[in-house]
Amino acid sequence: ENIESQNFPLAEYNLNPIGSGPYKIEKLKKDRQNQIQSITFTRNDKYFGKKPYIPEVSFYFLESEKDLIEKSKKGIIKGFSLNSFEIPSSLNLYSFSMPRYFATFFNSEQNEILKNDDIRKALNYGTNKEELVEKVLNNEGSIVNSPILPQIYGFNNPSIDYNFNPEKAKELLEKAGFSDFENGIRVKSIKQTSSLVFKSTLKAGNSGNEVTKLQQCLSEYPTIYPEGTVSGYFGPKTKEAVIVFQEKYKDEILTPSGLTSGTGTIGKSTR
Repeated sequence: ENIESQNFPLAEYNLNPIGSGPYKIEKLKKDRQNQIQSITFTRNDKYFGKKPYIPEVSFYFLESEKDLIEKSKKGIIKGFSLNSFEIPSSLNLYSFSMPRYFATFFNSEQNEILKNDDIRKALNYGTNKEELVEKVLNNEGSIVNSPILPQIYGFNNPSIDYNFNPEKAKELLEKAGFSDFENGIRVKSIKQTSSLVFKSTLKAGNSGNEVTKLQQCLSEYPTIYPEGTVSGYFGPKTKEAVIVFQEKYKDEILTPSGLTSGTGTIGKSTR
């Protein structure tokens, strides 16, 4: 209580916590800048459960891996882990499997392409997992084919393994309509048709479904059709909006017909 958030890490109660675990804080060492250098835990003789076998454990906070290795050489540190894989030959290396995995997840609900089974299979066949383990993990890992790890008791391996097979991946992509465009990039061409197709010539006084569609289209552009009224009747405001539209895109609509100003009529060029 009454501890500012910025001061919480160095608050007295945070640096000297009270608990009921198997260990208790014996010593906390800090440098002149008040940075923590080490924390030493000793066995809690008043622990209610079975007492730990290791009487004392110390954790050191260091600036770099170089400092870490130096303290190890001096015998100050008995064990540690490194983020890099460049382990000095003078050190004994112990490794064990951790119950975690790395994977890439795709949300098929947000991407229509990924709803296609062949696309997902192609991604599997096109991923060189052995190369990833070698280059990213320096061979300090293994390939798994399920989010349920093989070490879990009672687990049965998947019946299908998607081993690296680029030719199979290409075959599946071709089947899904993705052709080789250039430099290995695959593209699927999708022909889109507009839902707003005006077959008739529309002008002031007309009414009906096509006028409704016209007004809906115009209402998407407030600067062209500020009223945005969708009534199904081609009135003066709709005509004004059509004229503004025609003059805004005069190079495509008016100029080819030799016109300089909008007519307010939806003819072939405007459609």
